[in-house]
Amino acid sequence: MSKTMINYIGKGKTFIKVKLLHAARKGNYKQDVISMDIKSKTHHIAGDMTEDEALILSNGLIYAIMCKRHKEKKL
Repeated sequence: MSKTMINYIGKGKTFIKVKLLHAARKGNYKQDVISMDIKSKTHHIAGDMTEDEALILSNGLIYAIMCKRHKEKKL
């Protein structure tokens, strides 16, 4: 069983779903307790990760947005 943290439904069958897993899935992935499923207009990404990997991913996304906005002189 998992608990949904974010369930965003976008335009044109796009979505973002993030879940906190009760336990890791089968295999040697005992630390993978966060699950994500993202579908944009061009890509579909899904996977499980550790807390540290989730923090690194979120920081990377925020940094990319900041760089893009700075380049466009919007920040």
